[in-house]
Amino acid sequence: MSQGETQILTKKLPELVATLHEKANYNKKNYYIDPITGNKVLTSYYLTKRGFCCCTGCRHCPWDEQEDS
Repeated sequence: MSQGETQILTKKLPELVATLHEKANYNKKNYYIDPITGNKVLTSYYLTKRGFCCCTGCRHCPWDEQEDS
């Protein structure tokens, strides 16, 4: 990917991520692939199904961050 393509993608990244996440949730997928890094990103569908917060800063965590007791 060229630098220009990367810059365009970076500008549209929030919208693209929101679309990828929405589609993955709709299709009940556990993750989608981040378009920049190629890493798997867990969906809120999966994180809710899992049932607890792991406190590692997941991008789409549906849980309120829990404090250590």
